[in-house]
Amino acid sequence: MARIWDAWGRNQYLGLLPWTWIQLESAEPPGPLPFIGGVDPDILVSLHEVHSVMQSAVDTIISDVFAHRAPLDDPARRTMLEDAYAEVVRSRPQLSEHIRCGRKPDGTFQWDYPVDANKSASMRNAGLRVFNAVSRQAAPFGFDRTPSQTIGKFLGLLDGTHQTGDLRTAVDAFGAGQAGTVTKLLELLNGIQCLSDSPQSSVRAHTHGCCRGWRNHPFHRCGDRCSPAPPRFS
Repeated sequence: MARIWDAWGRNQYLGLLPWTWIQLESAEPPGPLPFIGGVDPDILVSLHEVHSVMQSAVDTIISDVFAHRAPLDDPARRTMLEDAYAEVVRSRPQLSEHIRCGRKPDGTFQWDYPVDANKSASMRNAGLRVFNAVSRQAAPFGFDRTPSQTIGKFLGLLDGTHQTGDLRTAVDAFGAGQAGTVTKLLELLNGIQCLSDSPQSSVRAHTHGCCRGWRNHPFHRCGDRCSPAPPRFS
C-alpha cells in the first residue's frame, strides 16, 4: 500500500486537479436540507418543516423554468415565493417562534434564525465519493473508523503547494490506523486520474468560500463570485 508514494519523487508537488469533485457522505438521513452546523436542533426541525411544506411549490417553479413555461429571472415570481414562505411561517406558531421571515418596510425580504455553536448537532461522515468531471469517472470511498477531520485535513493539503515527502510525513503523523486509510484514498485519487504532480508549486487557489452566506436566504442565489476562477499556473 505504501508503494503509492514511490509513484512520485519526494520533491514533486502534488495536488488535486481542478476538475475533481469530492463529496462527503453520511449514513444519516440528510432530510430536505443539507446539514447546517451551528444551529440548535429544535430550530433545524422548524427549517426542515417550512421547506417540506414549500417543496412542491419550489419543484413546480423549477419545472416551469426548465420547460420554458416561465422566465428564468422573474422578480414577480420570486416575490410570490418569498411571500409564500412568510405565510407558512406566520401561520404556524412553532415556526414563527424560531424563524424571522417576512417583508421589511423597505420591501426587502427577511429570512433569519438564531445560531448557537454550543447547541449545534453533529454529523458523522462515513465515506466520500470522488468525481472526475473530465473522464466522467466516479468512485466511492468508505472510512468508518477514520475521523472525517483527518480525511478533510489530508484533502486540504492536496492544493499543489506541498511536496510529496512533506505529504507523506503528514500522513504518517496521523497514526498507523488512520495513515493506512488516507494512503488508500490517495491510491483511489491516483487511480481515477485526479492528481497532478509538478516539479514546482503549480496550481494556486481557485476556489473561495463566498457561499458561506447562503443561510441568509431560504433559496440561495449565488453571485458571479461563486464561479471558481480558472486555475493559474506558474
